[in-house]
Order: sequence, then C-alpha cells, then structure tokens
Amino acid sequence: ELTIAIDDFGSGYSNLDKIANQIKFEKLKYLKIDGSIVKKIEIDIAYRTIVKMVSTFALETEKKPVYEFIEDENIKNILIELSKGKGLGQGFYYSPPVPLKDFVIT
Repeated sequence: ELTIAIDDFGSGYSNLDKIANQIKFEKLKYLKIDGSIVKKIEIDIAYRTIVKMVSTFALETEKKPVYEFIEDENIKNILIELSKGKGLGQGFYYSPPVPLKDFVIT
C-alpha cells in the first residue's frame, strides 16, 4: 500500500501566509475566486469545498467573496448557499461581456 502526504501545504503559488498578511489591509474589500475553480463546484466536491473555505475565510475576515464564471442558476444557487447570500458574482448567467462603450454611463 502506498501512502502520499502533501508537504508544505499553502506555500509557493498560493502561499497562505502571504494571504493571511494581505487580508489585514483595510483597503482590501473583496476576495475574487477564479472561474477555473467556480465552474467545477457542481460536479466536484473538492472544488466546492475549496470555494466554501475561501468564502468562509472572506466573510470571517470581513471581506466580500466575488465569484467568476457564474454560468447558470444552479451554480448561482450553490454560491448563494456557500456565501450565506453575502457574495457577489459575474458571468454569462447575468450578462455576456459587453463593449466598454455600452457599459459606461456618462
């Protein structure tokens, strides 16, 4: 039987120590969760758990989680549940990308 351990979890690319230090900045208001993670929450419990943990971390540190890649109502509903209704989102469910000239109100 082979057993595997993950060494130095949280270091390197997603250094948890750096995140913990940066979260203290008052001007930091949002934690944006990449669409490559969000789009898998319907089918993969590991990704759903990661999004839940980041959402909880954001809320408990008084930041607002922001989710990319909300493509359908099911993903939206999962994210509402995970963020306790306190997150923000973007994606094709709400609107396709629009040219800046059509978006900015002058």
